[in-house]
Amino acid sequence: MKTNNNEGLQRSELVDVLINSEHQLDNLGECKTETTNYQLFKAIETLAEWIGRVPHFFPFNLARKKTKYRYELTFYQDAFFTCISEVSLMMSGDDDAAPDFYTKRSPIYEIVVNRVKEWLLALQKSNVDVFNLIFGIEPSVYRIQSDEDKKIIQQAINDLSAYLRKLWMLKGNREKVHSYRKNATEVSRQIINVAKQGVCNTSKILLCRLDSGYRYRVPDRRGKFSSKEDYEIRFKRVSAMRDEMLKILRKMFGKELIFFFWKIECAPIKGLHIHWFIGLNGSKHQDRINVPRRIADKWNECFEKDDFYTHNLSSHQRHEDAILRVIDYRDPLLGRILGGYADYLSKIDYLGKLRTPGNMRTFGGTKLKKTQKSKRGPKRSKQMHHFDALEVRRPLQELSMEMGWQEYKG
Repeated sequence: MKTNNNEGLQRSELVDVLINSEHQLDNLGECKTETTNYQLFKAIETLAEWIGRVPHFFPFNLARKKTKYRYELTFYQDAFFTCISEVSLMMSGDDDAAPDFYTKRSPIYEIVVNRVKEWLLALQKSNVDVFNLIFGIEPSVYRIQSDEDKKIIQQAINDLSAYLRKLWMLKGNREKVHSYRKNATEVSRQIINVAKQGVCNTSKILLCRLDSGYRYRVPDRRGKFSSKEDYEIRFKRVSAMRDEMLKILRKMFGKELIFFFWKIECAPIKGLHIHWFIGLNGSKHQDRINVPRRIADKWNECFEKDDFYTHNLSSHQRHEDAILRVIDYRDPLLGRILGGYADYLSKIDYLGKLRTPGNMRTFGGTKLKKTQKSKRGPKRSKQMHHFDALEVRRPLQELSMEMGWQEYKG
């Protein structure tokens, strides 16, 4: 048995046998994919958004109960169940033949279907008992299994996840995934250096955090898209609202707006939303609650008809020493705070990256200005704490734990 360091999971020898086999991707027997099963198509889209992540996320975490994205992972798990169930029907010959609409729309559709079939056939030869548990499995069937059988099913699906990921990387996507990580590093460096430059020039900066997104309605369809075109239309609408919000922001503060950064993300539940990180001249704006509230109220007035609402996250920090506040250039926590928000805004949104049209951006903000000669006059009595942009890029939760803050919200 080989041990995978990520999440303490074990990968069975079957995965290595499949990966190292002499089968060539282009020479494998193709299974029938003539189906208009919309659920299968959406399940494969979900798989494509998860299997390319770095580090790799397994659908089931066998090492511990609590894990990051534990709610979102249920969609990942159900996608595997749907895929296995539908491919099992195809292998049994029980599906109804129909024009292959989805294969034409998404090449990955046929690739995943055929690789899942290959994995099931290999499992049937290597371990019949596990194959009998997995073949045709559905979420409702999985939930009524015994704890022992559930563990077997979870390990088998984790193996399938590792297998699909390896094939995904072999198909030339490794460079694409690593380009996302490289871009995230550049984004983080830009946020920290621009904010650092702003603090140097103005001495004080009021940090504000706002989130904009669609209001919750019943039924909740914020994260559901009928097609790729539907996603693109809604993404372009959010981008247009972002441009209008920036115009309002610049009009409200003018030169007192030191920097701003925005990032559009797409979450399984909230759908498309925007994260904002704004820095204002701290010598003229000190109210950490009402200043960002003014921004949120102004934006909400303009986009009330769109059901697009902005939350003032600065008001969520109620502890005595809030992070979102007027921060001085001499503050020893300056680097850690900027690094924490840079880490948050530079995290990779794989769902958005894979779906967003090529000519559209998911991140933007103030550019680093050319350094000017030092101003005339006496030097500051205290120098700013120097820090490296990459060294301070750490999750804000770490800072929260170090400072002893409870129920921290960034």
